[in-house]
Amino acid sequence: MEDNKEKLTEETVIETFADKEAKRESNDDSVEDELSAFDQNVEDNDNTDEDDEFDGTPRKRKLQNTIIVSAVIVLLVLAAAIVCRLFFFQGVVDTGLFGNIKSTTWHYKPEIPEGASIDEAAIPDYYFIFKPDGKLVVEQASYEYQGTYSIQNIEAEDLAGVTNEDAKVGQPMLVIANTGLADGNFLFTRTGNFFTENELTLTGISPAISGLSIKMDPQAYIPQAVDREGEFITDEKLTGSWVYKNELGTRRFTFNEDGTYVITSDSQNIIQKQRGVYIAKNNVITTWYETPVKQEQIFKYSIKDDKLSLTVVADIYGQKIEQSIGEYTKE
Repeated sequence: MEDNKEKLTEETVIETFADKEAKRESNDDSVEDELSAFDQNVEDNDNTDEDDEFDGTPRKRKLQNTIIVSAVIVLLVLAAAIVCRLFFFQGVVDTGLFGNIKSTTWHYKPEIPEGASIDEAAIPDYYFIFKPDGKLVVEQASYEYQGTYSIQNIEAEDLAGVTNEDAKVGQPMLVIANTGLADGNFLFTRTGNFFTENELTLTGISPAISGLSIKMDPQAYIPQAVDREGEFITDEKLTGSWVYKNELGTRRFTFNEDGTYVITSDSQNIIQKQRGVYIAKNNVITTWYETPVKQEQIFKYSIKDDKLSLTVVADIYGQKIEQSIGEYTKE
């Protein structure tokens, strides 16, 4: 009995060992099969990507959808910008679709007070030309005034002495400077849009112009022509630019060969110009310009060693008054 028990035990051990080996080999085969399947799956995915790149069907569709969505977004932004530009004009200057400032001209004609005996033809038209670089040019008949403008927020000190209750700290205001004509701080309101009549109203809030109201409409500026009286005659020695400088500033006379002239004054950063036509004969210059009423001005002159001496001749109550206005150097 003991021998049989021992034999059975050995056989059982051998069988158990054999079973374990078989199971281990089976597991190894299973692992190898799983690894092979994983490698095949990776290879299949790589082949799929290559096929996608080759025929472009899935990836191309995804790319096209992205492009379409982006294009729609861009179109919506442009449409919104166009709507804002067409229907919501608010600033002093016009802007492009992307907010860039455009040169903008506003026209202003002062109203004739009731009961005044002023001829309407004698009331000048003013054109305020706002440039993108912050420069402001005001044109009035034969005159040009050059200055600057900016949009700033009102601060407490800006309201000192201001009685206008509409002016409040933090509110935007238009600041005009160095024109010598319409300088100061202004509240501004703009009405209308692309399809309706536009109007810009400036209301002065600086103490010197408090209560001043300027209503303007958009109108292109066309330089005003001046008629010459008689045939054009000039002195070749006179043509060109002549400048006079002193502690107060600079004045320049420019006489052109085509019979036009420009007088430019630059004093304390205020630049003004007068334009018109002239004739020069027998050492006398006669000029014509508009205020807007046509005016005539006479100068006597002499030229020596590139120096131009000018004397203005004025008619005051029927008397001729002559006054020297300096010696000018040829530029």
